[in-house]
Amino acid sequence: MSKFWNEKTTILVVSHDLDFIKQSCNQAILLEKSRIRFHGKADEAVYYYLQTVS
Repeated sequence: MSKFWNEKTTILVVSHDLDFIKQSCNQAILLEKSRIRFHGKADEAVYYYLQTVS
């Protein structure tokens, strides 16, 4: 896995670990009931998510 992580390869990560997403991902998609609610920078996606669950 680490071999692919450092290459110019697309990796699909499914996680609820917000810190991991912010630190490891460039882009993120937030899904809710199978619909895209946000697509963009990972840190912005985490911020959007936290705003919607608060």
